[in-house]
Amino acid sequence: MLVNPPVVVLVTGAGPYLGGPATWKPLRDAAPEFAFRDVDLMASGGRIDAVRDMLRAALHDADAIVAHGTAAGTVLDLVAAEQRSMPALLLSPLVVFRATPALHALRAFLRVGGASLITAAARKKLVRLRVSRDAVAEELRGLVCPDRLSDALVDEACARIADPRTASVVERTGDVLRAVTRPVSSDAAGVRRIVLASDDELGRKLARRMQVRLLQGSRSAVMIDDPRAVREALHELLGAA
Repeated sequence: MLVNPPVVVLVTGAGPYLGGPATWKPLRDAAPEFAFRDVDLMASGGRIDAVRDMLRAALHDADAIVAHGTAAGTVLDLVAAEQRSMPALLLSPLVVFRATPALHALRAFLRVGGASLITAAARKKLVRLRVSRDAVAEELRGLVCPDRLSDALVDEACARIADPRTASVVERTGDVLRAVTRPVSSDAAGVRRIVLASDDELGRKLARRMQVRLLQGSRSAVMIDDPRAVREALHELLGAA
């Protein structure tokens, strides 16, 4: 390992299922030459201002950031505003670069009561997941390839779902949805980045909107399914040999 290895911030937007040590262990094992710094957004309680504060603190003196899922938009905006030279590696990002009629309709639905309906459904789902490890494992199979789904990862997800902070996040589902569906700033679109996604319908749809490297044999959680691809992309972003 280098004496002063590059510092890479890690953040996932698939909570409460992902985000703890087991989530990032495959990448840490595959890329020991980096100094990784985790940001667990569950600690934010779902408050968008707290998310920004946590990311801002983590990005101080960092060299790059890896953002997964719904965290991508907030990360791009923050990097564009405060860390313009920092490269970002986006994994299966849920991010909006421009408004469309469909997006306007979705945001209108959220404003007129849709957010409350979705939050109520999320509450019911949380109750179900808290009493069924099998249900948690089934949710994870939508994010992680079956052959990469370890007992440690399921145990971690169960513990996170049982954590009281998860209920606070669920109660702010509407705020999270509004943040995710808000187009990023024009400056954010210019952040130097590499995007990795699974070679499936969602990944190919994403590739129609931005430059994406599609990975066969991976699902949303690329850092678990294909950590070597993440390592290679980080080396490319940081200009490492």
